[in-house]
Amino acid sequence: MQEYLFTLGRKPLLSVAELLSVFPKSALKDFNQNIATLELDEPTDGFQGTLNRLGGIRKIARYLGEFSPELLIETIEKIHTDKEKKVIFSASTEN
Repeated sequence: MQEYLFTLGRKPLLSVAELLSVFPKSALKDFNQNIATLELDEPTDGFQGTLNRLGGIRKIARYLGEFSPELLIETIEKIHTDKEKKVIFSASTEN
């Protein structure tokens, strides 16, 4: 299981209830007005299909941890094995 961050919509409690309904085997680690953190297995169809089903969620991200700029670059290089494709990542200070 991995930690994932979900950017909540206008009604945070409803968004969290929706997440727990869609991911019944997940563990809610934390949430506030903006972000919910769940520990769960990645859906077999990836998250794009899941995001399309979740009306109250704006973004989904896998939590990798807290990094210095140097360690962030090293981590991206480590998980980005296909050098022919663009790497898509986001660094955020939302809390």
